[in-house]
Amino acid sequence: MDKDEIYQLIEVIGSQSKPLTTTRSIVFSCPFAIWKHSTGGDSNPSFSIDIRPGEQSFCRCFTCHTHGPVEEAMAEYSVLKGDAAIEEALPWIAKVNAPDLENRLRHAMGQIGKSVDTFAENYKVFSDSEFSRFEGGVPKYALDRGLTLDTCRRWRMGYDKTLHAPRLVFTVRDWRNRLVGMVGRSVVNGHSNKYKNYWGFPRSELLYGEQFHDEGKGPLLLVEGMIDANLVDQWCTNVQVMGIFGNLVTRAQKEKILRFAGIGPIYTLYDEDLGGDEARDNTDRVVGKGIAVFHARVPTLPPPSPGLPNEKNDPAKAGCNEVRKALETVGLVVAREDVAS
Repeated sequence: MDKDEIYQLIEVIGSQSKPLTTTRSIVFSCPFAIWKHSTGGDSNPSFSIDIRPGEQSFCRCFTCHTHGPVEEAMAEYSVLKGDAAIEEALPWIAKVNAPDLENRLRHAMGQIGKSVDTFAENYKVFSDSEFSRFEGGVPKYALDRGLTLDTCRRWRMGYDKTLHAPRLVFTVRDWRNRLVGMVGRSVVNGHSNKYKNYWGFPRSELLYGEQFHDEGKGPLLLVEGMIDANLVDQWCTNVQVMGIFGNLVTRAQKEKILRFAGIGPIYTLYDEDLGGDEARDNTDRVVGKGIAVFHARVPTLPPPSPGLPNEKNDPAKAGCNEVRKALETVGLVVAREDVAS
């Protein structure tokens, strides 16, 4: 929908306050406020529709978390409101916000590119034999964090038993499933050098979990850390999970994210701290210009359990059920194998 079409929609449904136009969206009072906001109103506009001329626009309320394609949200609003004028406008809304197949394919090709083979590969590839000395088990810390042995095997994790500095070892693989790096996480509480990058691989060019990109599991979900990726992949069997190695998405990572996500949308489940806020802002700025991005949030977490290394407020600490609820608030219904918290 373009700006004029969005403003026509606002004229039909009304707004408690004057709409605000940005370069990417139009923000106005949430039409669902009377039913879904605790105050019954929305004097501080929180409902956003992204501007996408000739393409499908998505809406989102940052207060009640209503979100999705505009035509679907307006169909729900029509039922709640019971207004004949809105019901009569639904066919027009569906028409202007449902691009024809040709436009959708053109958009998809623009995101996916000619071939995944065009990825830049400025990193060294190692033989799997380089990892063999760490194979055969994982430290108890991995199980304490909730990882199953099947998950550890799937992600090819290992154990560096170096005296005074034992580590849980994560293998990093590219989209071809080639070994390109290893990261060791200290399992000693308070260790000054918590993470060890064994081969100095370029994290800015890779996504943790990109080797699973062709499994067809479902929507792409971005997380910050490696254990977050391991656990969410373990809990949510129909979601494609990848880690960004921190809280900043690089240009090289953006290219892969857009290709792996196809026409999107993209979801995130970042930490509940200042770093997570930075990651959400960065992802919107770097990735969200041509594709819808929805951020799942979990409640602020309690301090880490005694005896476990401090992992800040990473979402995996909330447990499977809380992660599932967080993903459902942004419309991502997940299938689970492990329902334990």
